[in-house]
Amino acid sequence: MPAFRRHPLRFRTGRSVTGPLTWGQLAIWDVIRWLPDNGSSLNSAARHEVPPGTSMTDLLGALRALVERHDSLHTRYHGSPGGPCQTVVGEAEIDVRVREIGAEPVDRAAERVAESVRVLPFDVAVDLPLRPVVLTRSAAPVAVLIVVSHMAVDGWSLAIIGADLAALLRAERLPPPSEQPLQRARYETTDLARSRERKALAYWREEVESLPARMLGPVDPVAAPATGAGPEDELLWSRMESSALACAVRALSLRTGAEAGVIVMAATAALLAARTGEREAGLRAIVSTRFRPEDRRLVGAFNQNAMFRIGPREETFTAFVRRARNITLRAFRHTEYDPRKLEPMIAGIARRRGIEAGRYCFFNDIRFAASRRLGPPDPAAADAAAAGITRRLGGTVVGVPPLPSPPKGAGFFAFLDGDTGNTVVTVGVADRFLASGGPAEFLRDLERLVTRGALTPESVRTLCAAPAPGAEDDAWARTNRRESA
Repeated sequence: MPAFRRHPLRFRTGRSVTGPLTWGQLAIWDVIRWLPDNGSSLNSAARHEVPPGTSMTDLLGALRALVERHDSLHTRYHGSPGGPCQTVVGEAEIDVRVREIGAEPVDRAAERVAESVRVLPFDVAVDLPLRPVVLTRSAAPVAVLIVVSHMAVDGWSLAIIGADLAALLRAERLPPPSEQPLQRARYETTDLARSRERKALAYWREEVESLPARMLGPVDPVAAPATGAGPEDELLWSRMESSALACAVRALSLRTGAEAGVIVMAATAALLAARTGEREAGLRAIVSTRFRPEDRRLVGAFNQNAMFRIGPREETFTAFVRRARNITLRAFRHTEYDPRKLEPMIAGIARRRGIEAGRYCFFNDIRFAASRRLGPPDPAAADAAAAGITRRLGGTVVGVPPLPSPPKGAGFFAFLDGDTGNTVVTVGVADRFLASGGPAEFLRDLERLVTRGALTPESVRTLCAAPAPGAEDDAWARTNRRESA
């Protein structure tokens, strides 16, 4: 692979300051500390088009303005005697890598080059957390890749960065930047923030006290084999791409007003409860806690966990989704807290219950859409969407993905990705965590649960029951046989 050319990008804001990490940054800091040395699994890469006729000078100017606009892109994250902190760097240089792609298609070149840069680790105490890459054809820029450490951004932030860069490349005037991470850190010391934190911790305490034991940690020799395998075992992974699931989710969303992520998360929890023999399941949903107007356009690591609990009942899937929507709203209201207060509290409750905490169940919606506005329920549109489910079932593909890196202590992890035309769900399951089957079987059952739930009046409890051999109709059976390499 040819070497990159380098363009030094010098930025200057005239402001250097050090302060504590925010609660969201602290959560990511602790995850990074747990990962193997020089790990890069939490790095992200995003591609952005460059308008035709943009010169390299104009592009570098837009990148400079982007870096100066968002503190997290020119911040170092490091330890101190008082705990981890962040230092906003007021002036420095960032290397912009430039790669000539010749006649290679931009899509293929961007994927290849982005991954080659993404896998390079950041030392967030020394390096600035951003690596821009410019792809050129005949020396003219055609795309820019933003490779960045998760210490500096979350998925919501990537969408903000992309929108800002596009505006800057169009020479548009942007409004003043939003709240910066150190301003958010100051807010977290206020009486209002501490009050929200107390309510959040009280909510978590109540939920964890009665959470099914299997959702907290190994509780029997099957879940914790005598070989010494523990809650940090490798997970077994499968990935499903399903346009039928996307169609069913859209129908249910139009019928109930619930967002797609809520529908898939609720179905995942119901099926997980059924497959572990529990009355309900508790998912630690990874959410962006941007509830204040000041936080909406903050670029920084902002993810924290919500405790979402639900199980199957004798109710239609539509009624189940409406119930899940209300549970989600309550869970998401209780996500602002210092993670170094939450995690010891959970471990203490688990110990009192005779459980060694550490095998949690996670759900992460990584579609990274900064805005998903929903209109009022539309029954006619819902019925029209549902009509297309069955003919799409044969196109489902289930395979083994490149392995992601879930948080420490995961026994089950689900990622939701894709768009309105194709829902992508990736599931990792600890060995013998489920009563039967593995991640591929779980994904097939998830598709079956949601698609049939959108089409039939059967109860969720009935739909979650494992199908008898040969009971599936031909379309579902064909789906279950189709595998990707």
